[in-house]
Formats: sequence, C-alpha cells, structure tokens
Amino acid sequence: MEDEKLKATKKAMGLLQHMDRTEWELRSKLEQAGFSEEAVEAAIQYVAGYHYIDDKRYAKRFVEIYRESRSMRRIRQDLQKRHVPEQWITLAIEAVDEDDSPALQKALEKLLELLDALEEADTSRRAAQIDKDGNVVEEWVSSKEEHVIYGLPEGSYTLHEELAPYEDGYVSASDVMFEVKEDGSVTKVEMKDEYSKVEISKTDLTTGKELEGAKLQIIRKDGTVLEEWITDGKPHSVEKLPVNEELTLREITAPDGYEIAEDVTFTLKDTMEVQKVEMKDARTPEKTTEKTNAPKTGDNQKIWAFVLLALASAGTATGVTVYRRKKSKMTDNKKETEEK
Repeated sequence: MEDEKLKATKKAMGLLQHMDRTEWELRSKLEQAGFSEEAVEAAIQYVAGYHYIDDKRYAKRFVEIYRESRSMRRIRQDLQKRHVPEQWITLAIEAVDEDDSPALQKALEKLLELLDALEEADTSRRAAQIDKDGNVVEEWVSSKEEHVIYGLPEGSYTLHEELAPYEDGYVSASDVMFEVKEDGSVTKVEMKDEYSKVEISKTDLTTGKELEGAKLQIIRKDGTVLEEWITDGKPHSVEKLPVNEELTLREITAPDGYEIAEDVTFTLKDTMEVQKVEMKDARTPEKTTEKTNAPKTGDNQKIWAFVLLALASAGTATGVTVYRRKKSKMTDNKKETEEK
C-alpha cells in the first residue's frame, strides 16, 4: 500500500508540474489512473500540505485572468464546474469588486453579460476546441491576448476556427491538432489565419489582351475605396480584401480608344486560393460617313457652268424672238403707210 501511495503522489506531482488544478480535478485524474481511494487521498493530502493545490488560490487566479473577458456570472459557473468550494469563489469575486469602483464594475459586468448572451446566441463566431470524439470542450472569441485553458484531460484535441475575421480580409485557418500528455503537459498551440488574395484583369472584349492605362477602383457598399490603381498590361494582385462581402470593381477612366465598362460586382469566398475577377472593355466605335448621290465639289462647278450657259442661250433665243417680232411689226406698219 505504501508503494501505491508513493506512486500516486509522484503521479500527482507530475500532473501539477505543467498545469494548476483544483483538488477535484487532481483527484479525478488519479482515480482515472487506477489508484485506490486510499492512495488518492494520501497523494492529495501530501500536495495540499505543500500548497501545490489550493482551491482558494486557484479561484483568485482564475478570476484575475478572466475578469476582463467573462462576466462574473460566467466565471462563477466555470469555477463551480471545477468543484471549487463556493466560499472561495465568492471571496475571489468580492475581491475584484473591491478593487474596482462600483460604477465601473457594474458597467463592465453588464457589458460582459451581454457578450456572454451574444456568444450563446451565435456560436458560429467563436473558436472551438474539440476532443477526439467530436465534443466541444471550450469555446471563445479570440482577442489580442493568448487564451489559457485549464484542466484539459489527457487525449487528442483539435483547435478549430468557426468564423474568421472576414471584414479584415482573413479566411478560415486549417484545423490544428495537438496532444495533452498524461502529466498534463502540452506544447504551445498556435493557429495562423491566411488572408484573401485576388487578381484583377482588365482585358480587351474581343482579343482578351490585358490593357494598359485604365484607372480602376474596388469599392465597398458604403462607398469606401479599398484599392485604386492604373493598369499596366498585367493582372493586378490585391490582398486582404473583405471576405463574403459584395464589392464593386469600377472603371474611372478607360484606355484610349475604349469605352468605359459597366461596374463588375464580386464576392470573395472563404478560401486560401487566389481568386480572379475580370473586366472587359469594348473599343470605341469608329465614325462613318453615309454614301450619297450628291455631286462632288468639282461636279458642282461644272453644273453651274452648264446652268449659266443654258441661261445665256435662253436669253439669246428670247432676244432673237423679240427682235424678229419688232422687225415684223415695223414691216407691217411700212406696208400700211405705202398703201395709204
């Protein structure tokens, strides 16, 4: 029996070497390892005597770590799940209340409770830690600070991202697998998000050739210009554009000899692959002159010369006629005078 107690104590020391635990968590781990109740109790008494486990200290530290990211209601529930005595939970929470001004603490508590409620209503916005059986063992919304998890049982786990920060141009990261060893040790787990990538092409409608000299913009629905450039005859690469949001590709000025194209709307998908968007320009139609039967300028001069000649001829004929009529009249008058 003494040998089993010694082994249980060594096991307990190993479990506490890498991670702080509550008395209940340590007791559960020793029982799972197959030690007798008597050996487990002996190990607990030993480590508690040296304050290697201390539920009062554990509660105080837990509250200090999560006070700015979780409501006190949530913290109390989490500590209760770890079977921390209620008196230590209350004492740790009251210590925080004394440090902060009542008005500030009340406002912060209200905000954190609201965040908790939002998380419960929208689990898709949280990161999740999943065990090998597919059970979610921890969920949270990431921040600039590292997320600390206490008391993970030995086994295989998956760090899974439910929803990436799409608005900032990131796409979902691949799952990260890790192991928690028997002694509770685990290497630091890090997940890195990739960002969106897209290539914008400006091409000739007929030939498909990339065009130079077009001024283009990528615009959000609220009118914010995310990117602006002048094409150089090659596809334009853009990174970190918002994902799952409708964007507009707009042509401000077209290359010489081309018409301004209509807007192109597109939405980037949640993928690490390079996505492609294309805008086509049509050439400006050439101005054409309709064919008519109207004479040329040289022909007009010839026609006017002909008209003038005709008019001159007509005038000559008229003059001859008048002259003859006058001459005839004079002859008649001469004859009447002779007869008289």
